[in-house]
Amino acid sequence: MAGMLMFGKLRSILDAVPNYIVDYQERPQAKTEKRWIDRLTTDGTWSGNLYDFYRQVIRKLYSGLKIPFQLKGPERVEETPVHVALRETVL
Repeated sequence: MAGMLMFGKLRSILDAVPNYIVDYQERPQAKTEKRWIDRLTTDGTWSGNLYDFYRQVIRKLYSGLKIPFQLKGPERVEETPVHVALRETVL
């Protein structure tokens, strides 16, 4: 079951777990409103599995973050504490 939820296709997942749904909604303000401005849900346009859901949501969350220039040795640091916190929250 875990493998199917993580890597399966939506139709197979729904056959095994009929009430399965993942839903990401971005709202313009933190308070509850009727409308969202960006949404990712199990609508059949993508695989619907948890792995792909995580990858798409984390990309959306990272897209607005600024990365200040910082070096660690000869390599640039591409991740801030906010990146780490978001990744840990979504996991």
